Amino acid sequence: MPDYFPLTGKERIVDLSHPLNEGTPAYPGDPLLRIQPLATVAEDGYLLSSIASVFHSGTHVDAPGHFVAGGAMIDDLPLTTWYGQAVLIDAGVDPVLLPSLIDPIRMMQADFILFRTGWDRHYGDPAYFLNHPTLSLELAVELSRLPIKGIGMDLPSPDRSPYPVHQVLLQRGMVILENLTCLDQLPACQAFPFMAFPDRIKAEAAWVRPLAWIPVKE
Repeated sequence: MPDYFPLTGKERIVDLSHPLNEGTPAYPGDPLLRIQPLATVAEDGYLLSSIASVFHSGTHVDAPGHFVAGGAMIDDLPLTTWYGQAVLIDAGVDPVLLPSLIDPIRMMQADFILFRTGWDRHYGDPAYFLNHPTLSLELAVELSRLPIKGIGMDLPSPDRSPYPVHQVLLQRGMVILENLTCLDQLPACQAFPFMAFPDRIKAEAAWVRPLAWIPVKE
């Protein structure tokens, strides 16, 4: 895909991220996000806060270094990693996502493939991390053969331990966007401009605010 971001000025922006705060759910076993005030306006004349968290809570992206020894960290990846054309696949309510889901979009030019399951309706509930849909290993292998930069989903993870989907996709050099939301506002099987820039951080993952540009019907 060419390294440009075509817009006509007739799009609306859809925010695909969850708010990041002390109520942000954490993956089982991970520490909860904490925001600690170090100074206050009342006492110091200004507000200064610190944050303690893993990068895998909230809407975030995994870099290859998350599972690949010596793999690229977030700040190793070029700027062109984080934007391009995305295509949404409506995965329905199937507990396991199969390779046939991508058949309708195989011939489309896309940099990112996003999977909508509707599971984000459980976000904030303990059930969100239990029995969520997963991508099959076969689907991961098929995705790894496509000329795409990454995938995203409204799930806490595309798989479970021992994380075969993570391993296949990250070994391929792709990025994985997790905990997306509002995918129901995007058209299926239709390319649209998309970006999800992280901070320039030396880490295996980072928080992102993914945005999609959707044409406004006149």
